[in-house]
Amino acid sequence: MISSNSNDVTPLPTQNMPDSWFKDEQMNAMFAEFRNRSVNPQDWDSKYKFWQELISKWLSFNNKCCFTIIDLKATFKRKGCTPLCLNTVIEELYRNREIVTENEFLQDQKTWGSWLVDTVVKKPVVWSFSKLKNYFVTNVPVNSETRYVHLKTVKGLADTILSLSSDKKPIILTVQQITEKCRIAYNNNNLSEENVKLALIWIGRLKSSQLNNRNNNAWNSRLKISPDSISNLTESEEGLYKIQESEKVILKRIEELEIERNDVLDKVKSYINRGLKDVAKTFLRRKHELDKRIEKHAMTLQNLQTLITSISDAHSNTEVLDAYKKGSEILKNCEKAGLSEINARDTMDDVREIMEEFDEMQKSLTEPIKLDESDDELEKELDELLHSDSPDKSLPPVPSSEIPELENRLSDLRLPEFPSPPETKSFMSQEVKDFL
Repeated sequence: MISSNSNDVTPLPTQNMPDSWFKDEQMNAMFAEFRNRSVNPQDWDSKYKFWQELISKWLSFNNKCCFTIIDLKATFKRKGCTPLCLNTVIEELYRNREIVTENEFLQDQKTWGSWLVDTVVKKPVVWSFSKLKNYFVTNVPVNSETRYVHLKTVKGLADTILSLSSDKKPIILTVQQITEKCRIAYNNNNLSEENVKLALIWIGRLKSSQLNNRNNNAWNSRLKISPDSISNLTESEEGLYKIQESEKVILKRIEELEIERNDVLDKVKSYINRGLKDVAKTFLRRKHELDKRIEKHAMTLQNLQTLITSISDAHSNTEVLDAYKKGSEILKNCEKAGLSEINARDTMDDVREIMEEFDEMQKSLTEPIKLDESDDELEKELDELLHSDSPDKSLPPVPSSEIPELENRLSDLRLPEFPSPPETKSFMSQEVKDFL
């Protein structure tokens, strides 16, 4: 059993450590060697996951991309005991492509690229295939002094470096300057240039950038960092950068001389007020010397600014000229494809002819449909019907011989309960007869 000791130093802040770290019984099992996985696969996987996550947290917290088994044993020493299972953990991390040896990481891109593909592409997408392939990786380099690179930590540091140019404009920095900015970003003064260089190599290979790291002199040169890549400076970029840095130096020097000149001028006035003219003359001569130096620096600054403007204009003119060349090539290709004045005229003539035919068709479709019976004849007949005063002769007339018979039938239509009508029947009949 591991004895309890409250003064033990934890690898991480207490709030970042797993709860089981403070339980002696569980940590006894975690520090012991791995048993055969076939005996209890669930416990084996749980134990491996514990160490996998703890090691990853420790490396990320300290921005430590490279480590050895000796480093891990010293870091995770608990109450005088060191983990006995770290060799198995390293083997599994290596098989899962979460770590590589430093030598493999620094190899040429073609060899190292296979590690990158396994880590970034194959493992998330085809996990089962990668797992099967791991059983064929038998030569796992496990040695206490072997240096391993943790790819997840390298990638995190690389993303931080790329974020230094967050305004989408490239910035030019040395490795030392990049390291200082990363230390500020992580608030970690222990971040080393070695880790930064590993992250720069990762960026250079992942982004297919032209980063030359074959010798130490290359690391002393300046690097151009953009949001998505990193590269060495070209000769023209290096020259422009030096001119811009010279401009900054001279501008700062002029500011310092101006401050010194103003101080000397204040002393001249002070000695004059105190009646010390000889001393005032001495400081006045100093002021004149400063004025001459300021004037010389100002002329140099003006020349540098003019040169920077000319270089910028030259780059712009070069880009414009390249655009003109590309545009000319595009137009030539269009001419080869059949774009010419004759073809354009023929096409326009065809368009006009088609439009004329279309207009004629539209006119034909809008013409009224003619009926067999003329509208004029219908109008004439309606007018005759409206202005006709004669009665409608379409009904046949009643013959006069039938009138007496009708009168007799009307006289026979009497109701018994009503009195007889007045004796005016003959009179009325006579009137009807007269009328008819």
